[in-house]
Amino acid sequence: AEGDVILVNNPPGYFLASGRSSIAIPDGDIASLVAVARRYGGKYLLLEPSHPQGLAELYQNPGDRPGLRYLTSVDEVHFYRFSDE
Repeated sequence: AEGDVILVNNPPGYFLASGRSSIAIPDGDIASLVAVARRYGGKYLLLEPSHPQGLAELYQNPGDRPGLRYLTSVDEVHFYRFSDE
């Protein structure tokens, strides 16, 4: 939906490309990522090749994790939805 909060690597670039606001992926691991998404109402994650080192495993092996549901990949970008788990 229009107001969904999306976490991305480059919020200004995402805004220029899409016209939509977003928040930055935090530097840290999956637990930090999920905590930030919960705190700020994040619904989706767009994980690109240029990602925080703590998310390397999530990028290299896309799939469901606690608090995250893998949706799909397009080109080299993985799409996730944050869940309540």
